[in-house]
Order: sequence, then C-alpha cells, then structure tokens
Amino acid sequence: MLMAAGLALMLPQLGEKGFWLDEALSVARARLDSGSLWREIATSQANMGLYYVLLHFWVSLGTSEAIVRGLSVVFAVLTIPVVFALGSRMFGQRAGLTAGLLLACNAYFIRYAQEARGYSLAVLMVSLSSYFFVRNLERSSKTAWAGHVLTSVLAVYAHFFSVLVLAAQVASQLGRRPALPWRSTVTGWAAIGAGVAPLALFVVFRDAGQIAWVPPPRAADLLGLFRALAGNGVAIVAAAYAIACAAAVWAIVARRRPGAEERWSMGFAIAWLVVPVVIAFGVSLVKPAFQPRFLIVCLPALVVIAGAGVASMTSRRWFAATAVILVMVSASAVRSWRQEPESQFWRRAASYVLSEAQQGDAIVFYAYYGRIPFEYYVERLGLAKTGVDILELASETWIAGNRQPEPSQTLLDALADRHGRVWLVRLQDSSPAGHPLGRLEQRQRIEQSLLRQYAAVRHASFPGGIGVDLYDKRPVR
Repeated sequence: MLMAAGLALMLPQLGEKGFWLDEALSVARARLDSGSLWREIATSQANMGLYYVLLHFWVSLGTSEAIVRGLSVVFAVLTIPVVFALGSRMFGQRAGLTAGLLLACNAYFIRYAQEARGYSLAVLMVSLSSYFFVRNLERSSKTAWAGHVLTSVLAVYAHFFSVLVLAAQVASQLGRRPALPWRSTVTGWAAIGAGVAPLALFVVFRDAGQIAWVPPPRAADLLGLFRALAGNGVAIVAAAYAIACAAAVWAIVARRRPGAEERWSMGFAIAWLVVPVVIAFGVSLVKPAFQPRFLIVCLPALVVIAGAGVASMTSRRWFAATAVILVMVSASAVRSWRQEPESQFWRRAASYVLSEAQQGDAIVFYAYYGRIPFEYYVERLGLAKTGVDILELASETWIAGNRQPEPSQTLLDALADRHGRVWLVRLQDSSPAGHPLGRLEQRQRIEQSLLRQYAAVRHASFPGGIGVDLYDKRPVR
C-alpha cells in the first residue's frame, strides 16, 4: 500500500518538464559505450558512478524524459519499504508505518524521484546500509554483516556524501553498550574502507573542482536545509515535522525508564540527521560543498524520527489525526512543487532556434556543454535541418571543475566564410569575476570576434539562464 501511494505521487507529469543540464549530461554519459563510460567515470565523473552504470543499461528501454526518469522512480519506490522496515525495527511497527508513509508523500523525495540523477539511488542505498547496520547490532549475523558492507560501499558509489551517513553510524556505534565484538566490527569497517578506497583516491588525485560552483554556506542555510528535507521549502510542512521530531525526543526523555535499545535508536537517528550536516557545513567553511540536494541522504533519518514522534501518541485517535495532518500538509507541498516551472527550458530553446534557422546557418555554443541538452532535444523532437551545422567553440576538451576552455579562434575566424548567419547559444553568466567556472571573458571574446564579421540582429532569453543571439553577415558596401 505504501509503495502504491508513493508510485501514485511519483508517476504523474514524470515526462512533462524538460531535462535541465545535469539530467541531459546523465543521459549523454549513459549512452556512451562501456569503455568510454568507464573512462569518463574513472577520470572525472566518479560521483554517481553507480547510477551512470545502471542508467547505461536502463536507456535501452528508451531515452524519453519519462523513461529515463523512471529509473529514479524505481529506486524511490524501493526505498519506502526499506524505511518502513528500518523504522519498525528501531521504534516499532506503528512508527515504521508512519515513517514509510511520510517518505512516500515527501515533496523533496518525490522531486528527486522525478530527476534523472543519482539522488534517489543514494537514498535507497543509505537506507539499506542503515537497516543492515541496525540489524547487525541487534543480532549479529553473517547476512547482516555482509549486507551492511555491500550496501555501504554501493551507497558511496551512488553519491560521495553517503560517506557522511557512515560517519554517523560509526559515531553511534562507539556510544553503544554493550559493544559488538571488536574483531567483527573492525573487519566490517575495514572491508567498507577497502571498497571505497578507489573513490578516496579519486578525491585526492582527480579532484578538479567539480563542485567549485557551490557558494560558501551561511547559518541561514541550515534552516533552509531542514525546510527542504521536510517539504521542499514549504514552511508549514517544516513546522509540522519540527513538532513531530520534538515529540519523538520528548517521548524518550520523558519516560522514566526508557529501554536501552530505544534510547540508542533515537541517538542513532539523530546522529544520522545531524552528523552529515555538521561535517558538510564545517568542511564548507574551507571548501564550499554544502548543498541541500547532496544532503538528501539525511532524509530517511528525518522521517523515521518524525514517525517515532507521531507513533508516541498513546491515543489511537490522536495518532491517526496527527498522521493525517502530516500527510495532508506534505501533499500540499507536493502540489506546490508540481506547479514550479522546469529548471531550464532547453526544449523551448531548441524548438525556437531550429524553427527559425535557415539552410547555411551555424549554431554554436558557449558554454559549449550546452550543446548536450540542445542536441538531445534536436534528436528527441525531430528538429534536425539539412544544411544547418551545430558546432562547439571550445578549443579543447573541458574537464569538470576546470576553467572553461578558450574558444577556438580559428573556428571563429572561419565562420563567415561558410555561414551567412550564426546562432550563439549560451548559458547566462552567473559566476563572479575570477571564479574558475566564469565564462564572461570567453563570452566577450566570442562576441567581439562575431561582431567583426556579423551584425547582432536578434536576442532571445529562456528561463534557466539560456540566451540565444542571432548574428547576420554584414551587408557588403
């Protein structure tokens, strides 16, 4: 029933919004041959590597928005029973049922269940890792031990920030009494360490500033993160979650003799929610990395704590009423999110340019990777035109995080010899001066080169920072 409810909320409008840049990049990587995909992951895209591999096989079903995003829906739906089982094991079946229901209708969860990125896979993996972690602590077994090791390693390959959940597990395990036998504990964490070692080496030796676009955090971002996790930023939902979480903590504190297992379970859930946030925020004071979507790995902890708070109601009527209220406000947040426009209107931009393009035109890109979502929609919508060339201006291959490559002056100088008109498609400049991802200097150089050969005759802007400029050859005097 919980999975059906989640599916009913995730499927509507699955393909209605167009891909934004990162989703189009996911599809482009997934469509590479196996060797090229492996090189891409090993050299620059190790984060979400597991997702790219799985998507590589999934796109054999099709490459429409709905089909591609369907893989994220699968991961999200599978997460719901895992969170139900985890909540039930930690705080009882009623808490588990509430946690599963809250996750199924969580607007932030549904948002990333409808995105062609690896976030819902990461949430599934950290939930499984934590389930096996708790199960192994309660009653150690080879199955639970192996399950914890495997899912923990896969979680980090799904998203780097999953390692922060493992840090919370270590912190909570150190405070548990009685402790597990040291030999099996050390062996388990050593196996996990060995499994994620290649990613650690990647971070040390292959880090090219892939998240250099992330701004330094502010204290207000902590509240913003909680609001995002609770309901995609809707204040009333965040308030409802805050009350439910406070009730969960109070239920443990107020009891005269809370059970040791219940007390530890609450400590672990709080550590899972807080430790990744504290680490990410602290690290970001030196190297910014604090982004709400990266910390979606904390969402299962939030719904489990809130579920425990709702389940602490001794009256069944109060329990049912509180659960219904939380579900209703969460559903309102889902409705608000559905009304938001798509992030970047590449579909509309491609339709506009190709509908206006004439034989002999050239379409050029800066930042050049904008060509990827643009060409996706050219192919997807059947917009290709004979005699219209699609070119990229970069003089070399761009490596994620590095400064944008210089435009090819040779290509720019030769445009007027072959093309009467040029369409320049670009992402608007939002990075500050001197930023490693800044594009202003390169864009000015491109525009100056084009204006020496053409006249700028038209400009169009599309939501999401997409700009289109048409340059027409100057009349001969």
